[in-house]
Amino acid sequence: YKLWAFAIGAAVGGLTGAIFAGKQTFINSDSFLLESSILVLAAVILGGAGGIKGAIIGGALTWYLPEWFRGFGQIIGLDFDTAEYRILIFGLIIIVMMIFRPQGLVPNRRRAAEFADRRKEAVPQETVPSE
Repeated sequence: YKLWAFAIGAAVGGLTGAIFAGKQTFINSDSFLLESSILVLAAVILGGAGGIKGAIIGGALTWYLPEWFRGFGQIIGLDFDTAEYRILIFGLIIIVMMIFRPQGLVPNRRRAAEFADRRKEAVPQETVPSE
């Protein structure tokens, strides 16, 4: 199943790349920004890896939060434009998120159960001294 998922994902990616190239008519490295790749990774981190609900929520928040920070300075009455710092603020939120909730906003239940089992294995059991 993993091989099928990889093959189907690669096929869909190749097809969308071909359609994108046909639509653009010219492609160079300026067409692909680092910021876009980082935001896709941030969506997975924010939502929680391993689940569809987490990916949807993470994608929606990753799309919404940086745009919301564009007008944040005017909302709280700052003199400077926060649009220049919106990615920095979003990055700080991601860092705080990784510290306090590393499993994401919507953690996968099966993965959470695996982590709980591993925690039990990692904690040393009290040993009874042999007589």
